[in-house]
Amino acid sequence: MDGWTKGPWEAGERCEISGWIDVNPMNGHRSVCSVYQGSDEQNERNARLIAAAPELAEAAEEILSYAVMNDFLDGQSHENLAFGVSKKDLLRLRAALAKAHGEPKQK
Repeated sequence: MDGWTKGPWEAGERCEISGWIDVNPMNGHRSVCSVYQGSDEQNERNARLIAAAPELAEAAEEILSYAVMNDFLDGQSHENLAFGVSKKDLLRLRAALAKAHGEPKQK
């Protein structure tokens, strides 16, 4: 997870004047981003999703490393499920992490 602002992050309170919600690293540094896209409720949901990004990425990396370690995603296994998750969904997870890392989309 090199290159990202170290987590955990938290969604701040909505600014009463502007309606913006900042997402801040919990180490006291400046905000990661500010959210102002839709309704107050949608902004709060978007901010919480963004704030969860470091933990989501870390969990996804761990799940994928387990799947690859057990040869599930790299073609060695012919099973359709690994620990109850389909190969298709694990590949979607891998693609989402690649997107987060700025890697080109695989065809």
